[in-house]
Amino acid sequence: MKMQRIRKRAVMALFLCLSIAAGGCASTSGTSYTRDEARQVQTVQMGTILSMQEVTIEEDPSAIGIGLGGILGGVLGSTMGGGRGRILTTAGGAVIGAGLGALGEKALRTERAHEFSIELEDSGKVISVVQAVGGDLMPGDRVRVLYGSGNRARVVLAQ
Repeated sequence: MKMQRIRKRAVMALFLCLSIAAGGCASTSGTSYTRDEARQVQTVQMGTILSMQEVTIEEDPSAIGIGLGGILGGVLGSTMGGGRGRILTTAGGAVIGAGLGALGEKALRTERAHEFSIELEDSGKVISVVQAVGGDLMPGDRVRVLYGSGNRARVVLAQ
């Protein structure tokens, strides 16, 4: 009975870990805006996509995956063995859980993207913009490059 409660708590902790990590994922595609970006004036320049290549966007790692994975692994490890064996399985579970938590967080926080090289119509200048995969943009397409606050830009198909 006690073992079932511990395992049930461990499973609940796993779901909590995954939901926290997934909450950190945000799309950076050309058609997705954050609440802060909505209703902001943007400068628009027209251009043509010269080339594109697939890249990845990785968010900076945090201690959430390592910490929650270590806690979950320690809890699961503590349900195994007895005496000194329980101490070893708890420590081993914490170490393995921390490693798996770090890998899981990295997987959740990595996103496929494209790097676009764009020739601007007004100046002939070539710029590069990276954004998450989304839309049907291809080399040769005429696009709008939308510049927001700071050094942010997004690429959308010209209509």
